[in-house]
Amino acid sequence: MVAVALLVVLALISVAVVLQTGAVEDAQAFSALRATGWRDRSIAMLITSQGAIIGLVGAAVGLLVAVTPMTVIFGPSPATLLVLAVAIFAAAVLAASGAALPIARHQAARPLSEFLAG
Repeated sequence: MVAVALLVVLALISVAVVLQTGAVEDAQAFSALRATGWRDRSIAMLITSQGAIIGLVGAAVGLLVAVTPMTVIFGPSPATLLVLAVAIFAAAVLAASGAALPIARHQAARPLSEFLAG
């Protein structure tokens, strides 16, 4: 159980780092969106959606790599579908929650300060 908790924390940190890197690279774009009238909530939803998509794609690829050999070796199982559904849902939730740090960084920035800095 401790190993699972450590993996969840590691996954959350890695997704947050990926999203933070993306947010730093996209700071000018986010500043331009704010300058053109986008609300902070809309930009936060955009960042959260990016995190969820990263999680879904990562979960799909990871599960494909993990489940395919298991199915070939042990045969198909009804539990496999349940594991797939739970893992994909958990990955999307985990990745979306990893967007909290980039969202906080974005909301602390002033729109024109970052736009003019780049």
